[in-house]
Amino acid sequence: MKKCFVILIICFFAVGCTKYYKITDPTTDKIYYTTKIKKKGSGSIKIGDEATGKDVTLQASEIEKITEDQFNLGVAKKAAEATQ
Repeated sequence: MKKCFVILIICFFAVGCTKYYKITDPTTDKIYYTTKIKKKGSGSIKIGDEATGKDVTLQASEIEKITEDQFNLGVAKKAAEATQ
């Protein structure tokens, strides 16, 4: 029983700790949505764009933490625009 409780607590924290980001490239004004940001050298970042599934490396970026609802709306909107 104690083991099940520990596993439940771990799952709760693993699910509840996701962070959502809206990334703007200031040179092109393109917007990307991601849950993971990998910082690289010289201030650049590498992300996986959730709307397109593509990996993107940006030399300059504006990073904004957003809510899960904002994230889901942004991904859906961007994915719909990409299919048009």
